[in-house]
Amino acid sequence: KIETWSDLCDDNQQIPRELPLTIHLSILGTTGLTAYFGFIRVGCPRLPSKSKPPEVVLVNAAAGAVGSVVCQIAKNVYGCKVIGVTGSDAKCRLLKDGLNCCDAVINYREMENEVSRNAQTSDPAELFALKSIEFQKQLRKVLKEIDSKGLDIVFDNVGGYQLNECLSRLNYFARVAICGAISGYNNDLTKQQSGNTVSQTGLYMKHGMAIISLRAKIQGFIVLDYIKEWSHAKKDLARWV
Repeated sequence: KIETWSDLCDDNQQIPRELPLTIHLSILGTTGLTAYFGFIRVGCPRLPSKSKPPEVVLVNAAAGAVGSVVCQIAKNVYGCKVIGVTGSDAKCRLLKDGLNCCDAVINYREMENEVSRNAQTSDPAELFALKSIEFQKQLRKVLKEIDSKGLDIVFDNVGGYQLNECLSRLNYFARVAICGAISGYNNDLTKQQSGNTVSQTGLYMKHGMAIISLRAKIQGFIVLDYIKEWSHAKKDLARWV
């Protein structure tokens, strides 16, 4: 049988009446649900306790529709230490001071611009390597800022060097939720890749071997995988708003 949307629709959803209808296009829509299932079901966060400190979570594209919800759930519901990676000072302020959902932030765009200005090359592979080095420095800086040594959960929307460098900063038994690969969406995959170019998929993983020794988990997901659980997730999200 081919199911239709009406077959999967839950007519008994109990969403508070005081919430605006537009919330079904954001927090209670597919963006909020993607954040919910990606972080909770794939990221498997745990609450801090007397014997276990808060987990450290890194979210890239952190000021986006999905990323900003992940940051808020991680910080406000699970009590995690949250690092947000985003592309402007204004977005950094939003995450730290506006939404108050990030303990530390990285402005990757400012970092990339600085690398490009100072680089003595225009070769994509060499620029990729330089950005990787600089991003690793930024990771060390923000981890020190929040008094942590590594990452327990990475919610990745970007791929590329950001994902790659995060893999070298994972703690034992870390979880990496792959939600997207923004860095590779505009690449022309019809062009043959030469030996001096970086991965065109946006999922280049130089530090992939770290997954084995750290017993870490990388999992991709699609929000439709959990469609029969949407009603329960929406009740949680509505309660947290």
